[in-house]
Amino acid sequence: MKEVYKDEGLLTGTHTGGVGDVALYDADVHFDITYAIGRLLENVTKDTSAVVTAHTRNTCTAPAVTWDNGDTYILYVEAAKNAVISSTEVCRRSGFAYPRDELGPDGIHPRHADRDRRVMDGEMRRK
Repeated sequence: MKEVYKDEGLLTGTHTGGVGDVALYDADVHFDITYAIGRLLENVTKDTSAVVTAHTRNTCTAPAVTWDNGDTYILYVEAAKNAVISSTEVCRRSGFAYPRDELGPDGIHPRHADRDRRVMDGEMRRK
């Protein structure tokens, strides 16, 4: 079984600035904490988006994205919408999730490859 985690957004909010603004303004968010540069900013209301090129404490600027008071936005973790942030697959023997490159070709993590033998040797009971 594979688990895929997609970028559904780091934060959302509403533009509380003016009409036709070239920078998103949200007094409730500190964009310097999220370090917005390089992340995708989407104006959900207008269905436009671009990668953030500048920000201040309460503003974000993304080329060709304009804002009207009340427009809603999503700031994504990555520079693309719905980007895969991480994915894991479940070890067929243990049921634990691991990154795919840690599983063997049979879908079993090396740590669990000899699990039956370790149980018989008492190793699992001692831990």
